[in-house]
Amino acid sequence: MNQCPSKLPIRIDFARKDNPLAYDLEYSRQYHRIYDTKLKLKERVLSHYSGGTMACANPFNQHSEAYTDIRALEIDHIDGGGLVHFRSIGRMGGSAFYKWLIARGFPEGYQVLCANCNRIKRAVNQEVRKKGKGIGYHHMQKATANGRIPLRYLSRR
Repeated sequence: MNQCPSKLPIRIDFARKDNPLAYDLEYSRQYHRIYDTKLKLKERVLSHYSGGTMACANPFNQHSEAYTDIRALEIDHIDGGGLVHFRSIGRMGGSAFYKWLIARGFPEGYQVLCANCNRIKRAVNQEVRKKGKGIGYHHMQKATANGRIPLRYLSRR
């Protein structure tokens, strides 16, 4: 059993050395089938949370036009705390998170942002992660009670 880059198992019933060309063709077909399924999930979730536009909410006026490149669009927790939330539900993102949102009927509190706006929002709201140990929004609230971010949260090791 081989695995595609997305870590989903791909089953192929014949050995590579018997017919390498057929193996590569079947692997490619199955990989693209899985990719298309994940893309449809992402499109469904982004369409719902963007009101059908599938564009960045653009909270920082970074774009003069609607940003619609699906490769860079992400779901964002409006009130922060995404890392804490992901840990509480036991999932880290991607198609597993999209399935979770669909299964719960698209709960409120999420928006569509491009990767750039999402990083800017994280910096502005001080949603900082320490490498190796994620620091959620609520932990940063406690750590920054005096209005300063402790250096231990900003150090890069």
